[in-house]
Amino acid sequence: MAFGTVTRSILIVAVMALAACDTAEERAEEHFEAAVALLDDGDVERAIVEFRNVFQLNPDHIEARQAFGQLMLNEGNTSAAYTNFLRVVEQQPDNIHSRLQLAEMAILRQNWEEARRHGEVVIQAQADTVESRILNMALNFERAASEEDEPRLRELTREAEGLYVEDPESEILMRILVEGYSREQEPDKALTVIDDYLERQPLDPRMNTLKLQILSRQDKTEEAEAHLRVMIERFPENERLKEALLRIMVASGRPDDAEAYLRELAAEATDEARSDRILAIVTFIRQRDGVEAAIAELDTVIAENEDNSVFKALKASLLFDDGQRDEGIALMQEALDGQEPNDQTNRLRVSLAKMLEATGNETGARAMVGEVIEADSSNTEALKMQARWIIAEDRAEEAVAMLRRVLDQDPDDSEAMMLMSDAHARNGNSELARDLLSLAVEASENGRVESLRFAQALLADESYRPAEDVLVQALRQTPGDFALLDLLAQVYLGMEDYSRATGVEEAIRRIDTPRARRAADGLRVAILARREGRDQATAFLEDLAGGDNASLTARVNLLRARLNGGDTEGALNLANDILAENPDNPVLKLIVANTQLSLQNYPEAEAILRDVIDNHDGNDRIWIQLLRVIGAQGKTEEVAALTDEGLERFPNSARLKWAHASRLELLGDIDGAIAVYEDLYAQNSNTIIVANNLASLLATYRDDQESLDRAWTVARRLRGSEVAPFQDTYGWIAFRRGDLEEALRHLEPAARTLSSDPIVQFHYATALEAAERPSEALEQFRRVLEVAEDDDERTQIADARAAIERLEAAGVE
Repeated sequence: MAFGTVTRSILIVAVMALAACDTAEERAEEHFEAAVALLDDGDVERAIVEFRNVFQLNPDHIEARQAFGQLMLNEGNTSAAYTNFLRVVEQQPDNIHSRLQLAEMAILRQNWEEARRHGEVVIQAQADTVESRILNMALNFERAASEEDEPRLRELTREAEGLYVEDPESEILMRILVEGYSREQEPDKALTVIDDYLERQPLDPRMNTLKLQILSRQDKTEEAEAHLRVMIERFPENERLKEALLRIMVASGRPDDAEAYLRELAAEATDEARSDRILAIVTFIRQRDGVEAAIAELDTVIAENEDNSVFKALKASLLFDDGQRDEGIALMQEALDGQEPNDQTNRLRVSLAKMLEATGNETGARAMVGEVIEADSSNTEALKMQARWIIAEDRAEEAVAMLRRVLDQDPDDSEAMMLMSDAHARNGNSELARDLLSLAVEASENGRVESLRFAQALLADESYRPAEDVLVQALRQTPGDFALLDLLAQVYLGMEDYSRATGVEEAIRRIDTPRARRAADGLRVAILARREGRDQATAFLEDLAGGDNASLTARVNLLRARLNGGDTEGALNLANDILAENPDNPVLKLIVANTQLSLQNYPEAEAILRDVIDNHDGNDRIWIQLLRVIGAQGKTEEVAALTDEGLERFPNSARLKWAHASRLELLGDIDGAIAVYEDLYAQNSNTIIVANNLASLLATYRDDQESLDRAWTVARRLRGSEVAPFQDTYGWIAFRRGDLEEALRHLEPAARTLSSDPIVQFHYATALEAAERPSEALEQFRRVLEVAEDDDERTQIADARAAIERLEAAGVE
């Protein structure tokens, strides 16, 4: 083709492309004008369609993004509003209107990093406007609160009162005043501000909830109940409000009123929701009157309803949960007999699958779930069960895709979010895993299970303040919950905030159950030991153990305190005194045996443990303790024989399998140890230490690609860990996979912490040499030989000697 023809063709194509571009922009502008006109006419739904047409043709249409963001904000869809305003400022960083909206939404979401990022731009550009002054006040108030600067907080509260006169509709100012008044112990002032706001915005769910929380904290039960009833009228679809009203009735000693209210809700329910209402009645009766009364209620319902398969299923679940598992499974199967697949029967099949899994029939459970998914590929409960199994098989990417299908149907499914967090954790995406736990808490509206999971993750990272916030919010939903209070106590101990830890101790003690009393006593000991010293803690335990109603737990705790304090004679005397009161009690024998073990009186401990095994049919924990005692005495052959005998008696014991694997590794039988760890991993792949040990052996002692790939699959969850053995495992696998930067990032801290482990030192030295840092590598290889035993014949030690010779021969110093 001639040059001129080519040029002409290119020009024609370019002109056509420009024309198409102009046409697309023009059409986008037409859709935008149509959207604005529809909004002026109040036709929001059609306006939204026109805005979407704009974005299909021109995703960067600034005016449309800003207008649509405002529309979404007005409609209460803050997530969509935030996304659109963010698109605006990404294109126009100096767009103050969008920055202002983003800052205000971030403040209301308590996302202070984003609030400062956008708010400071607004404040700098328009310092004198009311909006900027409100933003500045909110940022200053948050900073003062985080620093616990009470005088500054009081000063800012007074300033907020003045600004509130200028802008009485500002939710940010209202929240500042409520927080300020609450800190000043002025709840009535806070309620006045909220009531004033609710007169203008009665359907604001956050403000209604805030009022309820303040009334509840003041123990104004009647007023809280009255406001709850108002909220139920305002938000009739919110089931949590009805549950809260029931809790108030029960807590105030009116169970009959609570039952009457439940029956009223059941009578008003649609056919689709009626079974759930009846389940609530049955659950209530079970809690109040016991299982037999609940089953009697269900029998009445079953007799009154011709189509009673759902109620038979409810009875089956009740029987199963009460320990009558075979009867429950049989009745659930009866309820399903002859039923055609539909949404209801699929739900029952999933319930049956959960029963089968709980009784150890995972094969049957998987088959049942497979049938449900084949009949309905969108069944969320079945998908979640299958995702959990897939995660356990290290197929995390498949699980994530499956869980996205669940969340597409129900974006607020907190269980799916927690499972997705597990999947990302398996892949080593710890930050994403934690973000999903945060979303699960938000979606569940501070649910108990979700809050515990997230707070535990935060506590593991020593993020005490965020963990405290999560637990406090959850306790407002479920006051007096033991697990939440117990974890909150650990948070305050970590913060060394002993006054608030004492407050939690008092709250736990008010639960007044044996478990709660034990926990409260343990917390008091921990507080005393940290604040006033071990002697004060021991004195408290002696008072408990010496009282008229002294429990065995109190005396055992005193025994431990004496051991920890070095009073070995006192500990042993107390242990013998405890056993003398009930000489045939195997639990007390174990207490004495453990005391002897702590004192390194191995023959005495061994004799007691063998007595328990011979005469009381001890469990696998006792065998492990006996193995520890025999090993401490250097009886290697007896350890092997006892391990084999224990595995014959307890063939599924993870503890004994672990002990067996450790012994095989010490004996150099790496293949045998790997086989045992593979068995343990198949038994429970959630155990991170088993995952680490299996991956470490595969990567350290095998050179084939298949073993390396298997190690990588198992160890991905270890990425970014602060635990030195996990850092070494992941770092060495990363090195073998060619990711040198990632390897060094993990191996360096592992070598620093595990300074006496020659294999860990060898891994780091090898990575240093590969990174062309020969001087450091030479020093590290020498370190390997320093910490290795003279008779260590492992390959890595020989390789370290060869590396030293090679580097020295090359003139490395």
